[in-house]
Amino acid sequence: MLFDPAAFVRVPAHIAAVALVVIIGNALVTMIVLLALRAAPRNAAEVGAVLAQIGEFSFILSGTAVARGLMPAEGRDLALAAAMISIVLQPALLRAATGLGARLERLGFLRAWHTSGGLATAAKAASLDGHAIIVGHGRVGSVIATSLRRQGIPYVVIEQNLRFAERLRQEQIPVVYGDAAWPEVLDAARPAKARLLVIAVPEKAAARRIIAEARRVNPQIELVVRTHSTEEASWLRQNGVGLVVMGEHHIASEMAEQALKQFEA
Repeated sequence: MLFDPAAFVRVPAHIAAVALVVIIGNALVTMIVLLALRAAPRNAAEVGAVLAQIGEFSFILSGTAVARGLMPAEGRDLALAAAMISIVLQPALLRAATGLGARLERLGFLRAWHTSGGLATAAKAASLDGHAIIVGHGRVGSVIATSLRRQGIPYVVIEQNLRFAERLRQEQIPVVYGDAAWPEVLDAARPAKARLLVIAVPEKAAARRIIAEARRVNPQIELVVRTHSTEEASWLRQNGVGLVVMGEHHIASEMAEQALKQFEA
């Protein structure tokens, strides 16, 4: 209601310029900062797209600036128009960021920078044979790793969270830091010699790329994959994945069993 729609006719070039500065500036600065912090290029691009918009706070700031005489009313119209444009374009920006992230990951120097934190390879993994590879050491992957360790089964972890990877290294656990969907990262875990690959991260696109790369180097490797989607579970089974796990199904079964027990005679 603060915005004067006539501004689109009166100063369209000014509105376009401000919108471009807002969108490209926010996205680019965010992406550069994340890449400098060794974030994965795909993640950096997607976060940059999410933060490319300006929203409600810009309405408050521009209104306050006009009220105090720091900015003319025309300037507020430019800020509000840029905010509306950036919000409307958000879905398209996210789709574009997905494609941009994939292209950035093909750049060797960015991938080298991302994995150059001292954990790009796992020295202990070099001697492993017949081991398990666990992709992701979060709430699910850490439980699997603990079970394997208790049984004396050798394994190596691929972890994209640098903090988690550093902690595992301090615990003398073989760990590869990076995106398991990148061939050089997965290769560091020796999939050609591995017996089992456990994908404990639920991202569909990442899981498919990891499966394809693992089967390329070791067609006989056994696969255990986590997913949250019924459709994805069906696709995985149709493509020969040995075990597909949907946490929601297990939770529902357990809850149903407990509910039925309450009505037993």
